[in-house]
Amino acid sequence: MRHAAKGIMVTLGAAMLVAGCADSNLAQLEQEVTEIRQRPGNPPEVSVPELPQVTHEAYQGNDLRNPFIPRMPEAGAGAGEGLAEAPDGGRAPEVLEQYDRDALSLVGMMEFGSQRSALIESPDGHVHNVKVGAYLGKDHGQVKAITTRTVELVETVKSGDAWTRRQVSMELSEDAS
Repeated sequence: MRHAAKGIMVTLGAAMLVAGCADSNLAQLEQEVTEIRQRPGNPPEVSVPELPQVTHEAYQGNDLRNPFIPRMPEAGAGAGEGLAEAPDGGRAPEVLEQYDRDALSLVGMMEFGSQRSALIESPDGHVHNVKVGAYLGKDHGQVKAITTRTVELVETVKSGDAWTRRQVSMELSEDAS
C-alpha cells in the first residue's frame, strides 16, 4: 500500500506542476508577437565610405639590390676582399659556372700524392672533379684552396659600377661524410 500511495502522490505532484506552467496571458503574448511580425520594418541604413583615389606609379627599384641576398662586403672590408678587375671575358667558361654556387654541393675530397681535389655535385646529379684554379658558380668563383673539409673560393661580383672580390667557402655535406 505504501507503494501505491507514493505513486499517487508523484502523479498528483506532476499534474500540479504542469497546471502551474499554463499561463492565461500566453494567448495575449502570441497575439503581440504576430502583430510585431506583420509590421513592416525599416531597412537598415548602410553607409559606405567613399574610396580614396589611387594613383599608379611605375616601380623604380629594378636596379636596386635584391633584399633576399646578403650584402656584399664594402671595398677593403677584409683580406682578399675589395675592388677588383672585371672577370676575363675571353676565358672559356667551365661547366660548373652555369650554376649558382648555392646549387652546388661539396660531396667529397680526393688526394693524389700532394695534390688535393674536390668532388662537387651539380644540380643535374653529375659529380665533377675540381682542382685549385678552377672556376665555379655564376659569380666567377675561382678555387683558391682545398682543405680536408672545405673549398675556399674568391668570387668576383659586380657592385654598382665596380667589381668586388669576396671570399667564400663550401663545406663538405654532412651526408657525404
